Amino acid sequence: MCAFADHGIDGTDEPLAILLRTGNASANTAADHTAIVEAALEQLPDVVGYRVGKTVLVRTNSAGGTHEFLDYLTRRRPVYSVGFPLTETTAAAIDRIRPEAWTPAYDADGVDRDGAWVDALAGLIDLSGWPDGMRVIVRKVRPHPGAQLRFTDSDGLRLTTFATNTPRGQLADLELRHRRQARCEDRIRTAKDCGLTNLPLHGFDQNRMWSARGVVGLSPRSTPSCREWSGVHKGSFESKLPEVTTHFAGILHEASTTHLSRAIWRET
Repeated sequence: MCAFADHGIDGTDEPLAILLRTGNASANTAADHTAIVEAALEQLPDVVGYRVGKTVLVRTNSAGGTHEFLDYLTRRRPVYSVGFPLTETTAAAIDRIRPEAWTPAYDADGVDRDGAWVDALAGLIDLSGWPDGMRVIVRKVRPHPGAQLRFTDSDGLRLTTFATNTPRGQLADLELRHRRQARCEDRIRTAKDCGLTNLPLHGFDQNRMWSARGVVGLSPRSTPSCREWSGVHKGSFESKLPEVTTHFAGILHEASTTHLSRAIWRET
């Protein structure tokens, strides 16, 4: 499980934390999600105190859509955009949205995307027991040719839902902001190219060092041995970050946390 900083319109690549877990670890274990966010926030120079504030946006895939993890985020008070479980009950509520209520979704450039729409599930699902101020937004899109639909998809359209505590703003903007979480998946693929596809050593601490070496290879401060680093790097840990987005996704093989601080690894 990995966390990356991602600020600026084009995103950045700073790895913040990596959590090695057992191969049978559940994808939606709230304790692990809490641990990786705690470790990532420790690396951000402008985060002072327990309550983070609106300068930090935490984005996750649907594995983070649990009561325990969202309660934790509510206590620490960052902005969050977290994948929300798409159950049969939620899918049935989406079917009740009036056709005229849907608005066009945006593509990566912020332009209306053909075949994609968004709306909010305000008043259509029971959010009692979830944090106050949380809202759920749904996106429907025509899948690409050959894509398999799920039981919860509807009318040949792929459905995705996410939860956020952002109270205002265009739905298409909020959905595009959430969808940029997928950049984390690209970084995980790069991390695997840097040596994390398989952990080759027998000892737990040895594999921690191996993972540290692989993720350090992703840092723009290190020599780009696994990929080309091109363009101007926008921001660093030593500069003031107006907004930082933290991602996590992906499961590795053992259980520990390693932190990156100015490209020097330390254990806590």
